[in-house]
Amino acid sequence: MEEEHVALYVKHLEELKTVASIRENERKKKRETKSNKKYEEYDWPLLIQSGTLQTPKVKELDKYLTKHSLPTVGRKDDKVKRITAAWLLYS
Repeated sequence: MEEEHVALYVKHLEELKTVASIRENERKKKRETKSNKKYEEYDWPLLIQSGTLQTPKVKELDKYLTKHSLPTVGRKDDKVKRITAAWLLYS
């Protein structure tokens, strides 16, 4: 009886490992898709106007800054402020 429980437990652990691996692969694909996204594929006005400019990652914000010849140095908050100010200034 005890061997049966051990076998079931081992099987359960293997299933958990498989599910974790699948989730990690899905997250990896999602990250790759985001990192391959081009500047033109973002709805920058919507992100700025809706106040959701904090949502993109720093690398994604750098795409906007680079495209508009703005400095890419600084913290994320600084980059968000820089993008917002530039957009308000030139819109």
